[in-house]
Amino acid sequence: MEKDEFTVPLSAGLARKAAVEGLKQSGLGLRFVEDQGQAVVATTTASIRSFGETITVKVDPLDAGHSKIQVRSASAAALIDWGKNADNVRRVKIAIRALTNAD
Repeated sequence: MEKDEFTVPLSAGLARKAAVEGLKQSGLGLRFVEDQGQAVVATTTASIRSFGETITVKVDPLDAGHSKIQVRSASAAALIDWGKNADNVRRVKIAIRALTNAD
């Protein structure tokens, strides 16, 4: 399991939309993306490197114009992820930051 968090200059609603779009643009081969309100959950397909991962992006409002985003990736059935979860978190974070103009 790997996670990271960062702040974006958007309201929670817009940050959640950016999270959905960022997941789609991350290039992770997602098979499922669902907006569950405060969190967006996605699953990856199985590959040679893994049995698939669940990626959760949680959005928490900080004030009217800023939100905290937490990206978490966990393997479905592997004890060792060979860096796959860290790569997932990095790619989703880069995609969301590009969409939100976050530093």
